Amino acid sequence: MPTGTNFVLVSGGSSTAAADASYSGTALNRLNLNMVTEQGWLSVTDIGVYLYGRNDIDDLAATITLARTASGAYQMGYSDINRIALGSNYLNNCTATPPVAAAQNSTDATGVTAYGTYGAEFSTVDQTASQALGFAQWQVQSRSDPDQLSFQISLSDTANNLTELFNAIYLNEPLVTVSYKKPGSGTTFTSSQIMQGWAMSVNPARTDMEIFTSPLTYTNFFTLDSATFGVLNTSRLGW
Repeated sequence: MPTGTNFVLVSGGSSTAAADASYSGTALNRLNLNMVTEQGWLSVTDIGVYLYGRNDIDDLAATITLARTASGAYQMGYSDINRIALGSNYLNNCTATPPVAAAQNSTDATGVTAYGTYGAEFSTVDQTASQALGFAQWQVQSRSDPDQLSFQISLSDTANNLTELFNAIYLNEPLVTVSYKKPGSGTTFTSSQIMQGWAMSVNPARTDMEIFTSPLTYTNFFTLDSATFGVLNTSRLGW
């Protein structure tokens, strides 16, 4: 990594990684294993790599709205939006294999009956079998709706002042509200999404951006007194 790169651990996270004194892989691979296990969020801005744990996700607040039209400083109007169904990310069977215990499996029997088996296997660094089982259960629970949407959104500075969007990215505020309409429907829907990445094209005349998002429900868990995660019937507690 470039000289001077900082690692910022925002909190201790919600999982414990098993130590491995004999690990001989790359630092990047170990970082990936840690983040897969934690199911947190990683951001790279300024000169730092910022690591957010699951317990940090419930503190996120959306300041930016991506909508059909621009309005004020915090609502950006997009020129194009692609709605992407859960597709290959749909899971109803998950196996987590930690280094210190037997593989742990979780299955959504209702989903298997309705759609057949859609499975995935994850190598984690969970310290205990119960923690690995919780990981598998969470994967199945959070990815059990095949109609869940991700988005690919195009916008530019010819129709928007992108200052507040850039500020949110720089300040590691990935949560956005996406406002959209379904084909043939006059109803406006909104979805809480996490910006997972973006691509930019810049020239003297204009700046174009493509933003890639994933549903906040991928990391959604019930948290009392949280405006985002404390709403009954939006997580496993409401089932």
